Amino acid sequence: MIPNGLSYDYFCEDRLEKAYFHINVLLQDRLELFYGCRDYYELPVGAAAVEQMKRWIVSDRPEDFFHIQGEIYHAVAAFMKMAGVEEKVERNYSEMVSRLFGLLPQLKVSVPVREMARSLNVSESTLAKRFRKETGMSIGDYRQQLAMSRARQLLALGKLSVGEIAEELGYCDQFYFCRYFKEHQGMTPSAYRQRYAGTYLH
Repeated sequence: MIPNGLSYDYFCEDRLEKAYFHINVLLQDRLELFYGCRDYYELPVGAAAVEQMKRWIVSDRPEDFFHIQGEIYHAVAAFMKMAGVEEKVERNYSEMVSRLFGLLPQLKVSVPVREMARSLNVSESTLAKRFRKETGMSIGDYRQQLAMSRARQLLALGKLSVGEIAEELGYCDQFYFCRYFKEHQGMTPSAYRQRYAGTYLH
């Protein structure tokens, strides 16, 4: 497993086959389970299991799609333990912060914090302090992480143009969105789409 934001080079002296699966496991806070992991993880897999997976991948039978999903989720469970992210799943948040988690995905990144605070009937400073205390990050940083997560999904799905994605997320212009995306993902939105289009697993 290669967490988002990391690059990894493959080398094989003979012949190399790869199958990409773009996994997006969202938690209660709407952030990705493996966000922030700075290492890659490997699971040993026997030759027979690899051959079975290859048959499932090329199969047209609906049940084989679910076989693949089952194997992927089994691997994700193992990677959770390796990466030490189990505690993320068990976090509890106050009602105020939980309500903000529900509100933010519907808002564009340009909506100011004061409007969010007004919607929740609290002061801007109270909301900002409580959010930082419970999550360890500012509301602005959280919103950008949320926006990047959504951008990666939309790029992998391949239905909207880069400009349309920037507009949907609420960035002031496409240029700023592309610059911010490259700064945090290590490649342009177009390059990301080219690499991962069609790999997003619902």
